[in-house]
Amino acid sequence: MRKQLKIFEILFKIGFLKLSKYIGATLVNCISSFIFISVQYFVWKEIISNRISSDGYTFIQMLTYIIFSQILFHIYPHDIGGQLSNLIRSGNISIALTKPLSILRQMLYENIGVSAYRFLFISVPIFVVGMAISRLQLFVTKLCPFVLSILLSYLIYVYIDMLFGMMQFLTASSWGIHSLKYAVITLLSGRMLPLELYPKWCQRMIDILPFHHLYNTPLGILIGESRGAFWNEILMELMWVVILYFLYQVFYQLAIKKVIVQGG
Repeated sequence: MRKQLKIFEILFKIGFLKLSKYIGATLVNCISSFIFISVQYFVWKEIISNRISSDGYTFIQMLTYIIFSQILFHIYPHDIGGQLSNLIRSGNISIALTKPLSILRQMLYENIGVSAYRFLFISVPIFVVGMAISRLQLFVTKLCPFVLSILLSYLIYVYIDMLFGMMQFLTASSWGIHSLKYAVITLLSGRMLPLELYPKWCQRMIDILPFHHLYNTPLGILIGESRGAFWNEILMELMWVVILYFLYQVFYQLAIKKVIVQGG
């Protein structure tokens, strides 16, 4: 157990310190998020003040949703699947396989460090500025359920990203798969706006996919507009964690066998 914690600490530091070299990129990410939130602020203020349909959302609820959506965007791992695809494609996967820790854990631990850096230096400033300019009201009683949901959503995001990484390897189209992943997650996860504002037929289709658990489920819990009972949502997230982990293992083994056959 102590050995595992030591490995986690080392990889966590690697991920954390990796981004500390790019202060300019951190600043740009903060500025772009502030611009996005500012635009959304005025758009939704106009929509709700003119009583255009917002499906019952108040302005504070909508603003909370937008701000925390940006916070989650920076917390979630970025392109962990691409890292795995590059390892397999280059043949360096053979080196990673000799290490005492599984590849999934190696990448997960390092990306937790990356997420911690983004949380401290991007997400926290977004939250502070959001509180200052909008007098944002936190739904305190929902914070613990919200955090629990995020932990599961984080794992769901990791496995989805890994699966898209496998697709990059099998199709030899890194840019195309990355663009597809970004488009699918943006449209089907509730990153830009609550899924309750989508047409009913679209909501029914999204409900059978795991993507809405990335943003819409935890944010719905936070603002008190969850699409179902809290424990039902948590159980659904747990179910998708298991399903996606199984799919990852299946496609990973197929990819590894292909590398071995090709002599990678």
